[in-house]
Amino acid sequence: MWIIYANATHPDSQTRGQIDLIFDGKEVAAQQCVGDYQSMIEGEADPQLQYVDAATFEVVDKTALAANLSADTVVADGTSEVVLAGLPMAFTVSVNGEEVEVDDGSLEFSTDAPGSYFIQCQAAKYIAESYTVYAI
Repeated sequence: MWIIYANATHPDSQTRGQIDLIFDGKEVAAQQCVGDYQSMIEGEADPQLQYVDAATFEVVDKTALAANLSADTVVADGTSEVVLAGLPMAFTVSVNGEEVEVDDGSLEFSTDAPGSYFIQCQAAKYIAESYTVYAI
């Protein structure tokens, strides 16, 4: 089997090492699937639980993100906030599909619009985690 993954040249550092494709076939055919910013190694992997260390070219288990959300509800007044803490420094999260850069290890979330907000944390080295915040 061939593992095609985002290599060390990928412009998004959170994506580096992410397994994009597991190919079960001949090496020549697998090489045709390798695109820009991708490399290939031989082996087996579970893309949801593992990534490729771009420095050692080895399959490594993902770790839990270990982030925690201060509350799952927030008053929709534009000033009250909930905090998602324990994120890696310089990390990108998605809030309702919109990317948000987090520089200091925590996301402070507030809104003035009632509704449900879906926060997704996903990076090659971490098991994906998601949170729902209800603004009332």
